[in-house]
Amino acid sequence: MYARRGNGTFAFRHTRLRRHDESGLPGESPGIITGVKPLNDANPDTLPLLDAAIIAGLRDVMAEEFTALINTFLNDLLIQLDRLQQAIDQGSAAGVQPIAHKLKSSCGSLGAFRLAELMRQLEQAGRLNALSGAADLLQRIQAVAGETCAGLRALPD
Repeated sequence: MYARRGNGTFAFRHTRLRRHDESGLPGESPGIITGVKPLNDANPDTLPLLDAAIIAGLRDVMAEEFTALINTFLNDLLIQLDRLQQAIDQGSAAGVQPIAHKLKSSCGSLGAFRLAELMRQLEQAGRLNALSGAADLLQRIQAVAGETCAGLRALPD
């Protein structure tokens, strides 16, 4: 899910895994991880700000590099939000889509599912060249990003 690049940064890959119960049907019970479940048209408010299980898993996998991973994400998020603002101000759907896609993936990988869903919506607006509500959506994204950053900064080292 994460790999350290030669230049000291991390590469993020987004996957959400779907669990299946013993009958092979999707379910909430623990079972075998069998595939990727895409983010759907979920109401972002119903999604967790941060998924504790994913954070715990990352902490286990990343060990002493966990704090560096979080700091890299936080720094990049601020830069990318500024780039999104510029692209929206310029009416550039072609500029919005790849940035929102990158952030959707990064957020999903860290378990920031509420922010990932909002990014997915913005990515879709960029893909469809439909930026009429993008400024309002970005305002909401910035608010949720602030909450997400506060939650990540509050994590114990």
